[in-house]
Amino acid sequence: MLRSGSPIARSPTDGESGADKGVPWLVETTASRSLAAAVQAGLDPYLGFFHAIEPYRPNLVLDLMEEFRPVIVDRAAIAIVKAELLDPLDFEPSPDGAGIWLGQTAKKLFLGQLQRQFSSRVLYSPQNRRLTLAQILLEQARSLGRCLCESNLDYEPFLLK
Repeated sequence: MLRSGSPIARSPTDGESGADKGVPWLVETTASRSLAAAVQAGLDPYLGFFHAIEPYRPNLVLDLMEEFRPVIVDRAAIAIVKAELLDPLDFEPSPDGAGIWLGQTAKKLFLGQLQRQFSSRVLYSPQNRRLTLAQILLEQARSLGRCLCESNLDYEPFLLK
């Protein structure tokens, strides 16, 4: 349970950006896209490598998402902060009153920026062509599947150059 005075239990003040309230939401939304990519690639989303195997937690999804967090989640949050789009009124108390949640306007801002990140095209070096980050996420899941089936292949993480 959150205690009042903890960073997430209070509304952003004039000196804060509010992005710290949105990052967990962006991570969860990105995880759902990573889950879809893992399933599309024919992978079991619950059998991970780096995250401890815990029942009912999509460990492979967390592993797959890890290499995309800086280029999708962090960039989306930074863009929102730089644009100074958030206002304390964009947040609302949680139903139990113990914390602060993103309001509808803030969710729309974060989701719009997240979608812009997923839609941005970058060079995907394994195929030497420009793809959206959403396409690259799926390609990386497929690449992981190929590496699991063929022991002579090494998995190459996605790096933005």
